[in-house]
Amino acid sequence: MTRAHSVPPAGHLTEYYPTVDGDRRLLRITLKHLLQHSGGWDRDEVGDPVFWRHVGEAMGVSEPVEQHVLISYMMSQKLQFTPGQSRS
Repeated sequence: MTRAHSVPPAGHLTEYYPTVDGDRRLLRITLKHLLQHSGGWDRDEVGDPVFWRHVGEAMGVSEPVEQHVLISYMMSQKLQFTPGQSRS
């Protein structure tokens, strides 16, 4: 198995950036936040984006969307809480 790169638990993910409409707090999300479900999204409030069926239409691609498309879409969304402040 090979890795393109690695990120330490406290490291920030730098491959994707928020869009103009996205939440600037997205820049604060660390790998640790993602692993602990504390990245800022509340699936009880907005649902689980893996199961959303409107992402493809919003991004101009067919469903099911590929991983990078879903991530890009999520970078255009608002967070429900500041990363690390709660869990979902």
